[in-house]
Amino acid sequence: EGYNDRFWPAARGAYVYQDKPFGMPNEYNLENGGMLYNPGIMTAAGVHEPPKTWQELVNAATKTAKHDDSGKLTQAGFQMTGNDQITFLLLSMILQQGASYWADDGVHVNFQTDAAKKGWQDEIDLVTKDKVDDEASYTGDRYLFFFQGKAAMSMVGPWAIPVGEQEFPGLKFDYVAMPPYAGDTMKFAAESGWGEVVNAKSPDDVKQAAWDFIDFMHQPDNLRDWNIMTYTIPSLQALKDDPAILAKAPAMKVPFSVLAGGQWVGPVGDRDKFWQSIHDAYTAACLGQLDPTAALAQAEQEINAMIDERMGP
Repeated sequence: EGYNDRFWPAARGAYVYQDKPFGMPNEYNLENGGMLYNPGIMTAAGVHEPPKTWQELVNAATKTAKHDDSGKLTQAGFQMTGNDQITFLLLSMILQQGASYWADDGVHVNFQTDAAKKGWQDEIDLVTKDKVDDEASYTGDRYLFFFQGKAAMSMVGPWAIPVGEQEFPGLKFDYVAMPPYAGDTMKFAAESGWGEVVNAKSPDDVKQAAWDFIDFMHQPDNLRDWNIMTYTIPSLQALKDDPAILAKAPAMKVPFSVLAGGQWVGPVGDRDKFWQSIHDAYTAACLGQLDPTAALAQAEQEINAMIDERMGP
């Protein structure tokens, strides 16, 4: 079985350079496809099952968002204004419309497509028009506000589930599929997560021993235990819908169902700068400091300048 057949493309992306693997991923690092769901809040608002379409999600979020007299959000309808979520949601919106966020050269980003502009505007509307979440009403990680019982739905990876179960045992919540923004398949970008790399400059015999060891670690029977212990999604395609994992973590059924729609996010350069540029532009657009088109152009410009700086002329 070849390397590419063993691991999901999104998981192996950052471990491969010029078609040559330099390590093996342990997990499929996922922030898309699922969301925390508070059935109590939803039922009270007259919503009796999780949304199946994007429009149903927006409608349910609008129904469940509550504000005080000053306009401050006291209950979020759909949380998506966290640093990771803003970028991951935008990239998935672009991909789900059948477009790419990369320019034709595969090095720079292109946010000038109709798909990017439409996704961006709809993402801004969630705050400015639908008022289902915002960045000003509460601080800290979005999912903690959810676990305090103050949000109906929250876009977050499955890693947040054990946090909620351990730290907030009183809250009844589910982890449900997030409907696609466009089309009927959840397409999204994911970063490669934890794993092991082999030092390419090591002597051949040392390198071989290292490869043998990590190959042993990445046999399904061994990696399964690691994924169960760390509550992570396996990087191995062979462990999709694994009964032993689902017995220990039934909520993993949702992430397993979307893995095939993920692609590696790509060579983003400085990860923090890439995400922050989109976050800053989003904040500026939501606050009305920049119009959405100018804000998106600013994010594109900042990211491409960072990529040029890192890649060199």
